[in-house]
Amino acid sequence: MFGGIAKILGILLILSGFTDKVHAQFDTETTNGQITIKKYTGSGDSLDIPSIINGLPVTSMGNGAFENLTNLTSVTIPSSVTNIENAPPFRGCKSLSVITVESQNANYVSIDGVLFNKSQTELIKYPSNKAGASYTIPEGITFIGLLAFDGCSNLTSITIPSSVSFIAPFAFAHCTALKSETIPKSVTILGDYAFSGCSGLTDMSIPGSLTSIGQGTFQRCKGLSKVNIPERVTSIGKDLFSGCTSLKNIVIPEKVTFIGENAFDFCTGLTNVTIPSRVNCIKPWAFNNCSKLTNVTIPKSVTSIEANSFSRCLVLTNVVIPENVTSIGPFAFSECGSLSSVTFPKSVTTIGIRAFARCNSLMNEEDPGNSTRG
Repeated sequence: MFGGIAKILGILLILSGFTDKVHAQFDTETTNGQITIKKYTGSGDSLDIPSIINGLPVTSMGNGAFENLTNLTSVTIPSSVTNIENAPPFRGCKSLSVITVESQNANYVSIDGVLFNKSQTELIKYPSNKAGASYTIPEGITFIGLLAFDGCSNLTSITIPSSVSFIAPFAFAHCTALKSETIPKSVTILGDYAFSGCSGLTDMSIPGSLTSIGQGTFQRCKGLSKVNIPERVTSIGKDLFSGCTSLKNIVIPEKVTFIGENAFDFCTGLTNVTIPSRVNCIKPWAFNNCSKLTNVTIPKSVTSIEANSFSRCLVLTNVVIPENVTSIGPFAFSECGSLSSVTFPKSVTTIGIRAFARCNSLMNEEDPGNSTRG
């Protein structure tokens, strides 16, 4: 009898020691008798997030608690977790293929290994290494969350339903195998860097109803050769097409009033651009390193050409600075090796330091004589 009790106690001690060891892999914070997991320090390939630690319920997964776990292939979220803080879970978990949520969870649900909110209006996280080359987002989803598909390099096709109205920042970032994408007319907000780093993306269809495109939306989409900017768009944000090396031609709508920093930086295939007549300032690095740009039309509405705006436009041969421009920033046209003619209006009062440095072909520089050079 006593031997049996001793054996049971021994087993309980072993289980207790194992549980303590598992719980030791979680850095936690206790608030009002509830546990938030701040960081998981384990390295296993399969993880069941505990529902209880030290006798208290685990109710929250902290911001970044499960980031960059490169060995993790599967994870189960318990019914006790009712809050996933801020940034999406499992960012940088490159081997993750399935996310499971216990059926009793009040706030979250898993469908075919993909994480959604319980009402299935938000897609929170698609596992980075989930099997399959194509995925159709379920009808009824209105919100595609921050970094939802980030790093899903297996996907070549993603179908976005007409129920979606909001695509959050970085939602499809670094989907390097994605070939083409059609954004439905229902989308009213396209977040910053939503498709950045989609290097295999060649074609993008944007609905005419869209009035705003976030900054960096197509940054480093190296294969993108064709994209339509809707006529209603009024702003070309920072980094919007930066590094789109295959982009050869772009039509900037007439309603655009702003072209941000680095907007077309390193668009090394771009040959021709017309800046709309409502733009009043060309921001720094806007067309930097457009090495095949042969022609640019600057409208009379522009009053300032800022630093490095057209630096390293290697085959640009002539520039007419329009009336109303008062300042040309430092290095604005530096290293434009083929530039042979520049015409300045009387309105120019300031030319920044080395604005035309290393323009070795510059033979004709018509200067009204009233400018101050840096």
